[in-house]
Amino acid sequence: MIAPDRLPFAPRPIPGEVLSSWLMRIAASNLVQPEDLLEALETHHGPVPASDLLDYSIPEKTVAALSKFCRISPRVVRDMDIRRLAPQLDAVLFMRFEHEPLFRGSRLRARRVRYSFCPLCLVKERVIHTRWDWSVACITLCDIHQVPLLDECPACGETDPLNYSGVDLQPNVICRSCNEDLACNGPKSDLASDTRHAVDATYRASLVGIDPSPEILRKSTAPQFRAFIEDMHQVLRPSLNQLANCRKVIPISFSRHDILHIIALLIRNAAPSSDLRVRRKHEAKSVALWIALFQVIPARFGGVTLEDLSSRWPNALRRRFASALLHQTRKRWPYSPWGPSHDSGIRFKYMDLARVYDLSAVIESHNRKFQI
Repeated sequence: MIAPDRLPFAPRPIPGEVLSSWLMRIAASNLVQPEDLLEALETHHGPVPASDLLDYSIPEKTVAALSKFCRISPRVVRDMDIRRLAPQLDAVLFMRFEHEPLFRGSRLRARRVRYSFCPLCLVKERVIHTRWDWSVACITLCDIHQVPLLDECPACGETDPLNYSGVDLQPNVICRSCNEDLACNGPKSDLASDTRHAVDATYRASLVGIDPSPEILRKSTAPQFRAFIEDMHQVLRPSLNQLANCRKVIPISFSRHDILHIIALLIRNAAPSSDLRVRRKHEAKSVALWIALFQVIPARFGGVTLEDLSSRWPNALRRRFASALLHQTRKRWPYSPWGPSHDSGIRFKYMDLARVYDLSAVIESHNRKFQI
């Protein structure tokens, strides 16, 4: 194949679209594989610096090459960099396709951010594309329709189901794996509560430096609020899915929606109240919420402890955590208040966690496996 030095068809980027989504649409417009598109780019404009993610911290040499190859302003290319769209976010907070080698036909999954999607948005989009916030692990609700984002095709479980449209083609909302209509399979989740909506909206606002309202957390700053959500997500994601690598027990699945539900309940519990009875009720509930987590979280992870991380959190959440840890330490003395990595009763501790946090989907899935 002889590739031109400038593409004949290069659709314009859409505001808020990530770079890999735009490249997928360019490939579709020129009827080539995304891997062939990058090969043609390097043939005429020199090697493109290899980075872990195409979408984050785009090298200036890549910006210049794409600008010439696609006949577009360098500024427009830079505006698709997630590091510019959300400068407060670290690369570890983006969803990734797991265990994806880079080969022709892989759709560059090894170097793209993984995405979720809103079925209601797909219906209204003139062009199928991936928005930057659909790839953030700590964002699980659509900011337009306030429904849970889907992480995969509901019919077949494909994690990369979108068909990116070519030029002048009607949007194709059919799963590219099983041909089911993605727009007709809306989210069926009971977790999109008022609390989840408030926490999701507050987290989005914290990414641009807006402090939480006093009704959410009194005397809390945007960096503190963001630190709590991101720290807890980074701790709970491996802790609640460690059973997948344990052969002694049947895995119990906690999705990222479950994890954000847990985080949202911890934040709601720490919300201020002028009613003394409500405050006392929340304080008692806080101990139960945190102790359920202590049972499944190892004492150390990644070289730090939750105690180390808590110094960055809002005061109300830090006090709740410290109070529960002190209670559990006294109760279990001289033993550690933290859960072991694995033991014979770990599955039941996970189920206790699901009950305390009212994770009905996790409980129902477990009961089906064990026919309870």
